[in-house]
Amino acid sequence: MRPGGIGIALALAVAGVLALAGAGSSASIGLELTIAGPKEAEAGSWTDLRVALTNTGRDPAPTHVTVTLPDGAIRAADAEGATCSGAPAVECDLTIPAGGSIVLKLPVRWPSAGSQSVAAKARVQVGGSTSEVASSTSVTVYRVVLQGLKTTPSPARAGVRLVATGKLVRADTGEALAAATLRCPAVIAAARAGAALSVLKATRTMRGAAVTCAWQLPATSTLRCPAVIAAARAGAALSVLKATRTMRGAAVTCAWQLPATSRGRYVRASLLAGTHPGGAMAKTPFARLVR
Repeated sequence: MRPGGIGIALALAVAGVLALAGAGSSASIGLELTIAGPKEAEAGSWTDLRVALTNTGRDPAPTHVTVTLPDGAIRAADAEGATCSGAPAVECDLTIPAGGSIVLKLPVRWPSAGSQSVAAKARVQVGGSTSEVASSTSVTVYRVVLQGLKTTPSPARAGVRLVATGKLVRADTGEALAAATLRCPAVIAAARAGAALSVLKATRTMRGAAVTCAWQLPATSTLRCPAVIAAARAGAALSVLKATRTMRGAAVTCAWQLPATSRGRYVRASLLAGTHPGGAMAKTPFARLVR
């Protein structure tokens, strides 16, 4: 080794030890927080609220996050990226690796249409160092509705196929929305509205092999059948119809074959459509006299 080489090597080793000691005395931490979305959401549907967190420091960051939401359904236990609990203020804990990022996803069902406020704050403390950040935003929540209900033929005719069409749109802007789910419940009933059936509350008794059921009949009832007050006997009050359905973008179509025996009665039906499975569905009920 050259003269003085030992001294230089020793000086470098001491400097390295000092640098490590300095690094251990105060952790390098820093946080960035952004509410990444959604900007818009359907009322009554589940949407992931996304909070993006970035650790700008050189040490892992054990982080506590508080997200404040409007009243509504929140599945804190199903959050992704953190362990969360509580509602409407949700408390979450997670550790962000050094120089890394995590997106916290929190399932939220927005309660009503309009502008909904969301706020989030995060805090990390390591050793003697603390970092806090906060952010807030608003989410535009809208309802989905069915517009332009049309039925053909008009009037509805016994033994003929009845077709109902509608268009799925945003209630606030009228923007057409692609339908992904469609239901078409329909019945043939003796009455136009809900008077066809009135469900009765029963009392029951069991004594050995003897069983007894009893119902209080309304003063307005004229025909008496077990468990319901109906406009006709032996199940004829309601006849469930089988539907065919079609979805093409925002246009939805339901069709039912009306029995030849349905003349003089009513077809009572609904169109229910939504933009994704399990989400909120717009509903349009209607009734047509069959001729």
